[in-house]
Amino acid sequence: MNRLRHGKFYLFVLTILCVAIAGGIGISVLALDNEISVYLADIPRETDTQYSNANWGHGELKFKNGMVYHAEDKITAKAGIDWNGPALYCIEPPQNLHSDDTLKRMDDGSYWNYLPSNGQLDGWQQRKLIARILQHGFRGNVNIDTWVTQNESGSQELAKYLATQVLIWEVIVGERTEDFTRIDPTAEGYNRAAEYVNPSSPIFSKTATWYNQIEADVKQELKIPSFMGATEADAPTETLTWDYETKKYTITLTDTNEVLSNYTISAEGVTATVDGNKMTITSDSPLDGLLVTATDEVAVPNLIIWGDGSYSSVNGSGLQDCVCYTGQAEDEQNAYLKLKTEAPDEYQIKLTKVDKDYPDNKLTGAEFTISTEDDQKLGTLTESSTGVYTYDNLSQGTYHVQETKAPDGYELDPKVYTVTITEDSDQVTILENDAASHCFINTPKTTQPTTQPTTQPTTQPTTQPTTQPTTKPTTQPTTQPTTKPTTQPTTQPTTKPTTQPTTKPTTQPTTEVQKHRIKLTKVDKDYPENKLTGAEFGVYQDVDGNGLYESDTDKPLGTMTEKETGIYVFADLKPGTYFVQELEAPDGYELDPKIYTVVITADSEDDVVLENDAASHCFINQPKTTTTTTTTTKKTTTTTKATTTTKPATTTTTRKTTTTTRKTTKTKSPDTGDHTRIGLSIGLCVAIAAGIGAILYLKNKNE
Repeated sequence: MNRLRHGKFYLFVLTILCVAIAGGIGISVLALDNEISVYLADIPRETDTQYSNANWGHGELKFKNGMVYHAEDKITAKAGIDWNGPALYCIEPPQNLHSDDTLKRMDDGSYWNYLPSNGQLDGWQQRKLIARILQHGFRGNVNIDTWVTQNESGSQELAKYLATQVLIWEVIVGERTEDFTRIDPTAEGYNRAAEYVNPSSPIFSKTATWYNQIEADVKQELKIPSFMGATEADAPTETLTWDYETKKYTITLTDTNEVLSNYTISAEGVTATVDGNKMTITSDSPLDGLLVTATDEVAVPNLIIWGDGSYSSVNGSGLQDCVCYTGQAEDEQNAYLKLKTEAPDEYQIKLTKVDKDYPDNKLTGAEFTISTEDDQKLGTLTESSTGVYTYDNLSQGTYHVQETKAPDGYELDPKVYTVTITEDSDQVTILENDAASHCFINTPKTTQPTTQPTTQPTTQPTTQPTTQPTTKPTTQPTTQPTTKPTTQPTTQPTTKPTTQPTTKPTTQPTTEVQKHRIKLTKVDKDYPENKLTGAEFGVYQDVDGNGLYESDTDKPLGTMTEKETGIYVFADLKPGTYFVQELEAPDGYELDPKIYTVVITADSEDDVVLENDAASHCFINQPKTTTTTTTTTKKTTTTTKATTTTKPATTTTTRKTTTTTRKTTKTKSPDTGDHTRIGLSIGLCVAIAAGIGAILYLKNKNE
């Protein structure tokens, strides 16, 4: 009798286990079935406090592509297996469906192959977007008891379910493009799929919030680097140019979508280096249409299609097809780019213009002409960067280079320099007039003496004084000009300068004006002992002396030089007012947009220190903050050179520095009932217990 009681007990436990497993793994059971029963629950439920509200339904909806959804005074939630089973989503709006209808599992590949294009997307493009919607939309079970407006968590689940259904319909009827951009069909006389949820409905506000959130998440996940295309056919072509110093073809591209760090880059025969949102590609050999592939490993849902066996989404006979979520899978998101190269210029002449006394201070504003050996002028050198002047596309031969305009405040070098280019010449020929610095130097202008020269200038001023002398000298000087002014200027220089300073001092010094430097030390705000490299500061002269920076008036002098890590200087400054602005912050730090005024007087120290933090006496930067997680990996660059005898290797790049995972700005979403893993865990534990009980029962029975 005891054995019989024990046997009945264990059979009872085993029965409970089976029920628990079936309910706990819900969605997993769907994955095993070949057909399911469908249950349609009217919304609102009779227990909803807003049940009597007349704004739950909608009128007839005429979608694009001839799809029509019937009018109804309530909306519907669909579940599989039972009333509280896994959520199902309609992918055939025109077709009918009723509770207790049976749908068969359809082959995933065949379904999307046969699904007609909707004018925007083919079948597989629709599947991709539906999967991304379900990745961020509602994936749990329907709950007809809690899906009422007075239940906060239940109403959030209901709203998320409705938003997910509306977005899936937008994909099906042709209101979404491949990058998930929404197309407004009202201009063509059609209803929007979003009109399924009445704007006056008690659930509309929450549904709209979830709609916007899911849409933003899908768009962010679909982003690819801004300089790439989503397919090989859409791949843009970028051109690499010849770098004369490295003797390689090169290009640097910036991703404005800020997702490049999520991707792995591969291409044959080139080197691709990713640093944050910038990618630099170099090649030793010419290219013509080389394909570069960027790959991102992403998580996507597995889908099951339940239907009646037909593949038409337009009005017709048959039952409505549905899709449901059934677990996660890994997928690749690819982006593509094509590369070509531009033929290099044959030769280049290059010179670097610097101050004679401060060779670290590069000088802007000079002009150099270049001509052939027989004095045929070719043009002028281009200032390719501050103080660096170049002339490209030169063949072998002899050329003459002459400075025709000196930088402001510097003496002109009148010499003509000869450059001869032969087949043995480097790609870049450096022109210099100073062997020590290997640069082209200029001497600052000196000021004029205050005393009158002992001899009269041969050319008199063009403007006569207004008064004449009362008596005329009886004898004239031997160097008397033809027309003599009555009164000579007391401080007339021998040679008049070509440019006058804005404000002329009343007393000219007899020696060169003392020169000063602006100096600053760049540090981390929180760790001031940590000096920061990689910043850039512009220096401007207050031309009109009003103490206010005016971009159209004040003169840019150049950028500060980083003499050593975190130490920036700008030399050769005379007394006056200057402005300093940070143009580029060190990597990982916020830019300081302020413009700082520096006043230098005759009494100033040689080094005038600029600071924006009184405590540290330094120029601080605030580190950038981010809410995303970061992973630091070591930068690796693999270079493979293409040859004519072997196939080039594939180059794969890794992130150089701190890499930010996919950015999303989504807010924390409420728990919406995706309990698949919990159900599986509970079901597994109970199943094990049942097995043990069954073994004990059989053992006792044998005894």
